[in-house]
Amino acid sequence: MKGLLATINMAKMLLTLFGLLILHQDVVEATYTMNETCAYYTGYIANPTNCKGWGACEDGVLKATGNCSDGYLYDSKKGICNYASKVQCATSAQNICENSDDNTLVAQPSDCTQYCYCKNKTIMGCTKCPNNQLFNPSSGTCVNTYTCPADSICRLIPNNKFAGSETCGNYLRCLDGSGTEGSCSTGFFNALTGKCQSTNPCSTVNTNTLAPDTSICSGYTETSGPQYFADDSTCYGYYTCESTTGTGIWRSCPYTLNFDGTISTCVQANQVKCLKNRCANINLTFVTDPSSSCKKYYYCSDGQQSSTSTSCPTNAPYFDEVLQACVPTVPSYPICS
Repeated sequence: MKGLLATINMAKMLLTLFGLLILHQDVVEATYTMNETCAYYTGYIANPTNCKGWGACEDGVLKATGNCSDGYLYDSKKGICNYASKVQCATSAQNICENSDDNTLVAQPSDCTQYCYCKNKTIMGCTKCPNNQLFNPSSGTCVNTYTCPADSICRLIPNNKFAGSETCGNYLRCLDGSGTEGSCSTGFFNALTGKCQSTNPCSTVNTNTLAPDTSICSGYTETSGPQYFADDSTCYGYYTCESTTGTGIWRSCPYTLNFDGTISTCVQANQVKCLKNRCANINLTFVTDPSSSCKKYYYCSDGQQSSTSTSCPTNAPYFDEVLQACVPTVPSYPICS
């Protein structure tokens, strides 16, 4: 208890000294968005920015979103709309403060290196743990070792459900926002069906990697921490930089996602215009021609798009990448704009 009070008093002092008192806090998205989570899971998931919100994942794509009716919140652990009194919403630190006692420290759900000070059901300010430590809400202290729920795909997935692991072909068993990795006794786990199968579902996942880049980090503008840059060779790859003099390390977005350099985030493929090969790292037979305002599409074969695109017919002049069909009205995806 003394340690917790000391930490609270230190937080108060730091927040006052540095002018970090905050009366209103914007909602911050979790590390994994709904679009990113759908790359690993089929079924219903929570919306990380809306306590009432849910999403439906199918074939690696966020197919639908919605909200629970008044008086209900989405229960991410049970995967249902539940009475608000039975759900502790934790989409943001402000939500947690509203359900916490005064003069307490709470974890920032989207960043396990941060914690916030609550008073009168309101966030008075947030600060970061020193020396790259993580905040453990159970002990109320910064520690060196802690399993961070914000870094888990399972944060938005119901308990005792299985999601795809970043080790393609393995699975995660989700419980209370964290996942335990495992493998099928025979065969491979297919994240798009949620079942084990004899064939390897990862055969269409791009396995190419790019070498480190010694010049791309010259554009680094952050004061600290990583910054991400599109690789300009693929739709799904990016470089991570830590300083202007560092070397960019190449990374790949999760299967079915593309990298959006304008927001430095992996997003659903139809959310960004990429003029490179759009058939790589995706589970689609046809993909939109991004230069056609969704009036043309490419055919995918072995991760490569056809050399020329095909126009939709006049009675259905627009291609809908999610429906995999030509439709009469233009879809609302950003790639069509």
